[in-house]
Amino acid sequence: MKNPEKLKRSEIPRTVTAAPDGNSLIVGLYDNTIRLWDLKKNQYSAPMEGHILSVEDVAVTTDGSLIISGSYDHTVKIWDFKTAKCLLTLQGHTKRVRAVAVSHDNAYIVSASDDETVKIWDRKTGDCRRTLNGHSDRVTSVVITPDNTQIVTGSEDKTVKVWNSETGQCQNTLEGHNNYVKSVAVSPDSSKIVSGSKDNTIKVWDLKTGQCIQTLTGHSKPVVMVVVTPDNIYIISGSYDTTIKVWDINNYAIHSEFKHDSSVYYLCLLGPNKIVAGDLFGNIIIWTI
Repeated sequence: MKNPEKLKRSEIPRTVTAAPDGNSLIVGLYDNTIRLWDLKKNQYSAPMEGHILSVEDVAVTTDGSLIISGSYDHTVKIWDFKTAKCLLTLQGHTKRVRAVAVSHDNAYIVSASDDETVKIWDRKTGDCRRTLNGHSDRVTSVVITPDNTQIVTGSEDKTVKVWNSETGQCQNTLEGHNNYVKSVAVSPDSSKIVSGSKDNTIKVWDLKTGQCIQTLTGHSKPVVMVVVTPDNIYIISGSYDTTIKVWDINNYAIHSEFKHDSSVYYLCLLGPNKIVAGDLFGNIIIWTI
């Protein structure tokens, strides 16, 4: 393990994702703004202002041209990456937007909300294509399969749902967690779903059948974030127990572990072998697997 690199900033981050070129981090903040952290210059850009409450999640198009943000103010916004200008505001949710994702072909955006719905938006026009109803509690996480045909959501109703992105139909409901589902991820080959829960476990599911393949235990507090590395080798999990665990996706053994000074709140991947993680104390740390 290399020494972690701590990034200094003036405001407390709520969420972070890496730009596709690997040169900057897109940070959503409690002060209602979005900022770009330049990894070479080690400094923030000017804030992107427009939300009136905290930015809960951010995503970026695969070409790096647009940033998508979801906020406690119930809205989703689309921003120009280069100019930092807000291009569209998507309105329709009646409560906090917890999570956002953008399809890999950049054609549509998906948002998940405390209003128990998931919305599919046209990326160009901002029109709401469909509203997905089926969860019975707040929807906490959303991810789109690599082929853009399915949407996977996690909810405080303790379930994971798989939806057809074209028809909006729920294709499967995965049950097995004993508490809130906090985060979902899909493997790059679309064969597996990974879910992290407030029950302190991670579950690996067969995407086609919906069967639980494996339950990973090792965290002592809620698992708030899960991701799968682009090479389909590791599952990464972050927890309120202050640790990040790296699991082998084939034998489910723990490959490595990293420890923060406080609860891990979010994480993302930076390139093939780096983890960007944020904690309760406002630290953003880059770890090398």
